[in-house]
Amino acid sequence: MAIFRKTDPLFGDVKGVIGPVVVTETRGVNVLKLRPAIDRKARRRKNKGKTKPAQNLKMGLISSFIAAIKEYTEIGFGKNRNGKAEFPLAVQYNLAHAVAGLHPNFSINYPEVVISQGNREMAWSSAITYDDSKFITVSWEIPDTANIREIGNDLAYILLYDETIQKTLYSGEKVPRSALSLRTEIYDRNFGSIIHAYLFFVSADQKSRSRSDYVGSIVIPFPDINK
Repeated sequence: MAIFRKTDPLFGDVKGVIGPVVVTETRGVNVLKLRPAIDRKARRRKNKGKTKPAQNLKMGLISSFIAAIKEYTEIGFGKNRNGKAEFPLAVQYNLAHAVAGLHPNFSINYPEVVISQGNREMAWSSAITYDDSKFITVSWEIPDTANIREIGNDLAYILLYDETIQKTLYSGEKVPRSALSLRTEIYDRNFGSIIHAYLFFVSADQKSRSRSDYVGSIVIPFPDINK
């Protein structure tokens, strides 16, 4: 649960059920929290024909996306010094920076998405590649100026997100920063899908983390029928 003032310019006059969250007002203060499961068909029937305000559409778009990747944002954002929880922190930042388009046709600006914030050394020269054997490789470098003894054992958190089916494809093994790459097999390939990759590092003692890096995107190619 998170509390924010009604005058917060990012949230504006948002209220009610929006995507996976609900905003209520108590004593002049708005409260943002994840809502329980609902009958989606009944909700669609009730709201059919209604035009939602722009801010509600943006909030629904971003909160649904963050809810789908919350295992990363829970680590990447953590709780700040004011005790604000991870989910609303991630929603608040990306609502302000990662929404594109005009009302009512909003979309997520994936290169601007941030899934982690921190002061630890970021990824350098990160890249994503794909080969026909169903493997995706995410790689990075460590600059000569970095202290390898200090950051070499950091764990790499890699998010592979399929924009087409709106699903996280990888949330498995964590490798040390010193490995310089991670190669993983994609079992549920969807030919033509756009895959976005994000990368951030967390110290071995889990006390500090880096800001996330947008590695890039690839399109899963259709198989060559001539081979």
